[in-house]
Amino acid sequence: MNSTESAKRSSGKRPNKRKFTGNMYTRDKDVHSVHESLNNSASGKKIQLQDVDSSFIENNGGFDGYRVFDKNIMFTNIQNFASCKKCGGDITLTEQCVRGLSSVFSIQCKNCNDMFV
Repeated sequence: MNSTESAKRSSGKRPNKRKFTGNMYTRDKDVHSVHESLNNSASGKKIQLQDVDSSFIENNGGFDGYRVFDKNIMFTNIQNFASCKKCGGDITLTEQCVRGLSSVFSIQCKNCNDMFV
């Protein structure tokens, strides 16, 4: 007689699959429906949504596109410290083109109207 033949069940059938009855963590908590859980994210639960409104900065409408920095702050700082190479006059910075995170800026002198891209 083979070892596999002796290990067979007398009925020749597998036992029925056990039903999941939950674990010690899910037994005590109420189960939420799928509809309710879609509205709440994990991070939303952590930071409590009523406190989020106070942390927003007012948008002045000048912020457009995807930016890593505030271009108005950068432009004013550069204009305050930089000057034209030729005449030493004041410069103005303007944004020519925007694509995603990249931008094309131009520098123009107020005195001699030379433009650098």
